Amino acid sequence: MIEQKEQFSVAHTPYKIVGWMCITLFTFSSIMAARAGVFGVALIFLLFVSLGIYLVLGSGSMTVNSEEIRYKLPLANYKIKWQEINYVEVDQQFSSLVFVGENKRLAVNGVTAWRRKNRQKMMEFLLEQMRHNSIEFKQTEWAMLRTSKNTKVSRNGNDNPTNQWT
Repeated sequence: MIEQKEQFSVAHTPYKIVGWMCITLFTFSSIMAARAGVFGVALIFLLFVSLGIYLVLGSGSMTVNSEEIRYKLPLANYKIKWQEINYVEVDQQFSSLVFVGENKRLAVNGVTAWRRKNRQKMMEFLLEQMRHNSIEFKQTEWAMLRTSKNTKVSRNGNDNPTNQWT
């Protein structure tokens, strides 16, 4: 009989909702401004449309089990194993988490972006895994600016990195 491992998932729904609201509202506003002949204002609204697109494309879901952390975004998938992680960076508001290993980094949206449905269970499981693997927290505002590095995997779920430089 195959042993089933405990697994938790959280979606970053609040960021997606805000992103789609930005896209919808500011696209409409940009069109109306352009129709009124105020092209400078229309361009400013388009900047907010691009911010909404960034929020939608930067929001996905995170799945954690006792072996690994997977982060799925609309355009990419990332993965890091618990034994590869040396420490976890977090910003003061817990809006960004960065799992840092030897020449690897997985940057994910933090607790504030998680749906409330699984937030508590996910945080308890993360802390339990960190204790189990002797991983420490490091609080730094740089966590908000970090990007994932050497953790990208192919869209079909294979563990072979498709791009080492993301």
